[in-house]
Amino acid sequence: MTAIFFGGDFLKKKVSLFLAVVFCMVFVLSSCGDPINALENFCFKIKDFDLEAAYAYVNDGADGYFERVLGYEQKLSERQLEIAKELYSHVGFTDITETDGVYSVTVKYIDFSALINDVNISLAMGMGNASDHISDIISSGRLKTQFIRTEKNVPVAITEIDGEAKLVLGYSSENKRFTELLGLEAFLGWYSTKR
Repeated sequence: MTAIFFGGDFLKKKVSLFLAVVFCMVFVLSSCGDPINALENFCFKIKDFDLEAAYAYVNDGADGYFERVLGYEQKLSERQLEIAKELYSHVGFTDITETDGVYSVTVKYIDFSALINDVNISLAMGMGNASDHISDIISSGRLKTQFIRTEKNVPVAITEIDGEAKLVLGYSSENKRFTELLGLEAFLGWYSTKR
């Protein structure tokens, strides 16, 4: 009876499963420091509006940019978080490339300056609140036709800290343009004061 459990096909399957798990773990752990993987993972987390998870790929630097962003996020109501998540589901990151240590990405982004201006005009005219207006912009299709833009070959500098690839974000960093296109601080700083 013991031969059935510890010999033959059963043992081969156990060993194969064990080796598959080990190889997967080695792959996952070895890719943690890979700059392309860090950039891709950061972009996926931003698109999902999972800022806590995105923060794992950020070196906040001296100016504390991402800490401020997280602080604004914490001030949002549940409804505002849902709307922000819906907004960021429309952003995109494609063509992530590396040439001679220089990384670039095509960014489909929301022109938050124009969006905020549009909402502020409506608020000044007494037309509801910011969340209602943004929801209307999304559901009417205006977001895609009026506020979505694309910029190609946006440079992204990636540093290595303790063997981990990290993005440095902020307006005084070498990733200033990428930071601007993300719109996190501009939008969340404004939206956290609205309802």
